[in-house]
Amino acid sequence: MQNKTITLVLDDTAINKIVEFYSDYVVDNTNEYVLKQFKQEKVTITIYTSKKVVFQGENATYEASIWDNSLLSELNLNEPEEKEKKEKKSTIKEPKAWLYTNEHIGTDEVGTGDYFGPMCVCAAYVKASDLDFLNKLGIDDSKKINDDTIRKIAPQLLKRIPYSQMSVDPKKYNALIKQGYNQAKIKAMLHNQVIHNLRDKTGKKVTFTVIDQFISESRYYEYIKFSQYIEGHIKFEIKAESKYPAVAVASIIARYSFLQKMKTLGETLGKDLPKGAGKEVDAFGKELVNEKGEEILNEIAKVHFANTNKILEKGQ
Repeated sequence: MQNKTITLVLDDTAINKIVEFYSDYVVDNTNEYVLKQFKQEKVTITIYTSKKVVFQGENATYEASIWDNSLLSELNLNEPEEKEKKEKKSTIKEPKAWLYTNEHIGTDEVGTGDYFGPMCVCAAYVKASDLDFLNKLGIDDSKKINDDTIRKIAPQLLKRIPYSQMSVDPKKYNALIKQGYNQAKIKAMLHNQVIHNLRDKTGKKVTFTVIDQFISESRYYEYIKFSQYIEGHIKFEIKAESKYPAVAVASIIARYSFLQKMKTLGETLGKDLPKGAGKEVDAFGKELVNEKGEEILNEIAKVHFANTNKILEKGQ
């Protein structure tokens, strides 16, 4: 793909947003005319004292389109449902709680650090008209919301917000690991699939799609290169759940699915499964193996975790 250079002239509000938005990617630049510079895998963003913001690299147009929607047509993406006239000078409206408020898809996953239970991945589609609804529900990253609240607000999200959610139960997960997959590859394949499903469900290619980054962009596409569908036009962003409402919604729906599936597993065992991968999990696993035998772990746990060795050593 050809490198491009896109230059925008932005106001102080927009520039402050950009500085916060790319804060994880700041690099040193000694040029006296440069306020800030940021480098990602396929784009460099430079903010000058003149208030010019220059995007350079393969993803220049795509990245600049976040801050100036008039560039979306160059990406061959569909127009938003509600079209607004664009001013020549790009400005960013101050959102109530998010750095990005236009329509977008966001994805997140839950269960990757839990020894017991499934891995759940979700993609959610949020429009600007959904923001009041989400703010009233108090939407935030699922890790900042307790389980009881998740159980209350998730059903309301499921009724209104388009989404795609997929899960891999422990038995299937363990089989994939034995076949040579690692956890990151499993996650990548699930993220790709839920994005495809949701884009298909919404009937259009959404203006912006972001993954809460867990691996580099190049490694992500390496992992999914043999998938039937390979979805592009994706931004990989660290801590995306605090910047994009769709990612936060996806994290809540994924968490809700995880909780429901953990509840079902617990009911089959007649006891609640502990979350995480700490000492409480090891103690619970030891008791369970003593009661039901070590083969039970393949049905309910991610057995490649270090917990398995601890559980089986203590159980002997």
